[in-house]
Amino acid sequence: MQLDVLYNQIRSEKYFLKDKNKPNSYRINQSNKLTYLSLPLSMQFKYKKLQLNIGSQTYLLMANSYESAVLDQTQNIAEKKANVKTVYTNLNTSLLAGISYNIFYKIHIEDRYTYGLTSLVNNTFGYFSDERTNQFLVGFYYKIEFNNKKSE
Repeated sequence: MQLDVLYNQIRSEKYFLKDKNKPNSYRINQSNKLTYLSLPLSMQFKYKKLQLNIGSQTYLLMANSYESAVLDQTQNIAEKKANVKTVYTNLNTSLLAGISYNIFYKIHIEDRYTYGLTSLVNNTFGYFSDERTNQFLVGFYYKIEFNNKKSE
């Protein structure tokens, strides 16, 4: 079993046209920044220096910021910034699969993919969207192992 603690900042950007046939109609740029504390828990299957990880990852929402800019036909810009933590759920879950390779001693290189099982958006506010966390991670880590010694 492997348990990690990760600090994530996820940014998403969206661009909307009110009428795609009229390029000068209203345009909306929207940017979200989500800050999470993530707790991946996985089972490990080892073969020599290669390791396969399969498990789940829980995300705890710590902060969220939202920015949007609306550009109308006369090119006037209206901007809005807010902390809209209530729009997003405080907790979401993903499946994870990863592979790592022991490069040297306790230094490993890792690829990990997470696929969101739950929507990030809290649909109780009348805003329906099915946004999910899908992440691909590539990184290095140093493995710390705790060995339990039996006393005789």
